[in-house]
Amino acid sequence: MVDVALATSAAPTYFPLAELDYPELKGVFVDGGVWANNPTLCGILEALEHFVGEGKEFSSYSILSIASITQSNGWKIKENRHRSFFWGWQGKLFETPLDGQNFFADHFAKKIVGCTSPQGKYFRIPSPRQLSKEHLDDIEMDKAGKNSIKLLESLGNQQGIDYTTKPECKALIDAFFKEKKHYIFN
Repeated sequence: MVDVALATSAAPTYFPLAELDYPELKGVFVDGGVWANNPTLCGILEALEHFVGEGKEFSSYSILSIASITQSNGWKIKENRHRSFFWGWQGKLFETPLDGQNFFADHFAKKIVGCTSPQGKYFRIPSPRQLSKEHLDDIEMDKAGKNSIKLLESLGNQQGIDYTTKPECKALIDAFFKEKKHYIFN
């Protein structure tokens, strides 16, 4: 389990690549967020390929997507737009594409669920907005101290409370957790 955790969290520039040498799993691995930081589209594709549709066990699908904490990666318009590889970008070099993946996965998921047959349901709980500079400093990618974990837990709990008390969201979230989940492994 430790090896799997190291492989799934091997974020470039933060942690080393993970090399696994098991009979059923050999190779060098990197954090899956590099190509699917928001796995919503992977979930829709897997549902349609294996579980939902004509001749399959289910006639529809529902996706509940819960965002991770994202940081604002914007710059003031007057700042130098010609950035060197390291000094100009620093931590934003890795986080900017991840935030872009999140944005487009959400955008495309909203479009796909209405265009596929059978149609699905999709609901996303977004990242909390308006985080303070101190909060952002505490939750940088490579921080896992007690304060960071406590802050992330607090933000997650607050976002959960906010979305489960909004009537239009509560019904969608409740329905997702009330329905029995079925998993088929081949």
